[in-house]
Amino acid sequence: MKVEAINMGRRPVILTRLGGYYADGHWSGIYIGKHNKGYQLGENEKFSEDITEMHPMFFDHERGVAIIDLWFEDTLGRRYRVKNARKHIRQLIKQNDA
Repeated sequence: MKVEAINMGRRPVILTRLGGYYADGHWSGIYIGKHNKGYQLGENEKFSEDITEMHPMFFDHERGVAIIDLWFEDTLGRRYRVKNARKHIRQLIKQNDA
């Protein structure tokens, strides 16, 4: 599964984190960009990340729960949900169970 963030505005956006909600209700995230400083997106630029069952966000081993939704966060703390993430995560889990 590939997730993408696209800056549709004119002003630059700096994405700092890829995060998600887990089945037990908690959330977690990983910092993105070089040296965890974020990833700047200019007008119409995009950032993408492949999410597989081996991705560190996919399963929280300490709590024993899988991710159910994904979002990106910017330097202002705003979160942007990944469109159709819940549906695609379910499909990825079903595919791995088969």
